[in-house]
Parts: sequence; C-alpha cells; structure tokens
Amino acid sequence: MTDDMPSSLLKSNLIGFTFPPEPRPAAHQEDVIAGMQMEREAGTLQIEYVYTMPDHRGHGLAGRAIERHVLHSITAGVRKAQVQVFTNNKSAIKAYERAGFAAVRSFRSPHPDVLRYLPWNEKLLMERTIIS
Repeated sequence: MTDDMPSSLLKSNLIGFTFPPEPRPAAHQEDVIAGMQMEREAGTLQIEYVYTMPDHRGHGLAGRAIERHVLHSITAGVRKAQVQVFTNNKSAIKAYERAGFAAVRSFRSPHPDVLRYLPWNEKLLMERTIIS
C-alpha cells in the first residue's frame, strides 16, 4: 500500500468486501455513512482491526499485537498512532485505552439506515503519541 492512496478508496474497498451487495445501493450508502467518514492523517500509523478469537481473549494478545506495530512504526519515523472504533465496542475501547490510546473525536451518523450498513452509528477516533 502506498501513502498516497486516499482513505475513501480504502474504506469503499473494505465496505465492498465486508458487506453483501444486495442491501447497499452505492449512492444511498454514501449518504448513510457520510457523517462517520474520517480522513486519514498522513504519516500516522493507522490500526484498522484487532481481533482475538474468543477462546484466547483475556491474555493480552491484542495489546501485544498493537504494541508490536507501534514499536515497528518508530523505525519508520512515525510519531502518532490512530484507531477508529465503534462506541458500542466497549471491550475494544478498553483495550486501546490500556495500550495508551485516548479518544480525541467522535463521529456520528444520524441517518435512519446506518445500522443496515454498519454495526453502530457512532465511532471514536483514538490516538496515541509514539515516543521513541
């Protein structure tokens, strides 16, 4: 992946891959999720998804995976990490907070159809300063 790839292209590819085509006419989809789109900040580590299988939760695996990525990004000169998380995902928010992230902004879609496309209608942008 290159640094000059627009985040909107990444998002549309992810949505296209994740959700079946039947319930998402493209034009309507853009209106529904418009309030929740966040542009990526160049030169920032973007953590997209961290998933731990249920049988392995509670052992700090997600935190260790996040920390490995953060430490690796230091060698690339990155000084900030960001993650987006739906506000109803309390366990993920706690895991990111334990990893040093703090909420800096929230994004919400008031559109009545948002839950047809996304798991929740509000996301947090969480950040962590990376100190070498």
